[in-house]
Amino acid sequence: MDLGRRFTLSPAGSEGDLIRLDVQTQAKLLDILKQERAATTAPVPWAMPPRVQVKAELAPWLCSRLPTHMVTLSFESRMATLSQARDVLRVWDSRMNRTVYGQTFYRDPAKRLKWAAFLEGIDGFLHWHVLLTWPAHTDKDAATTAYACWLDALSRVRLQGKANIRLIDDRLGIVSYCAKQYGDASDDGVNYDRLVLSEDFSNSN
Repeated sequence: MDLGRRFTLSPAGSEGDLIRLDVQTQAKLLDILKQERAATTAPVPWAMPPRVQVKAELAPWLCSRLPTHMVTLSFESRMATLSQARDVLRVWDSRMNRTVYGQTFYRDPAKRLKWAAFLEGIDGFLHWHVLLTWPAHTDKDAATTAYACWLDALSRVRLQGKANIRLIDDRLGIVSYCAKQYGDASDDGVNYDRLVLSEDFSNSN
């Protein structure tokens, strides 16, 4: 599948060092990601050409979403399940949006925080690495909000954990780190179910 353009980096130190994609290109790649994860039950899911393309273009696409913070949301118990990890992330997303946009945020699709989360620690302590795009218009503090909302979400399932938030100063470097398990086009073991986008919870309230 041809996305119709190449990805390029602007000179270091300029406003973009950010990789920018037009809306149509972002929409195409988002559709591919959804198709790839939906295809994980297919007989030969990793042989599909678009999957290799997504691996190669995922980091640039994530950069185009202009993440401002890297948030690590962790569980302090090995008892946490994969299902719980996703459910708690959904609650965290809802609490975050309510804090920033108010109780009726779900009525306006434009009033949604944008993020991409990668689940790690499958064989130990589960944790999410979240690439969060914090809106410039809010007077809320990203670190305080993310931490409080995570503890609140954990309390709903009687689990404990912690959150670590850092401002992104090297966008491509941080994104590449978070997406490291998706970066090798020769690796057929990537599980796209462990990548969650804020758009996946767009119907949540």
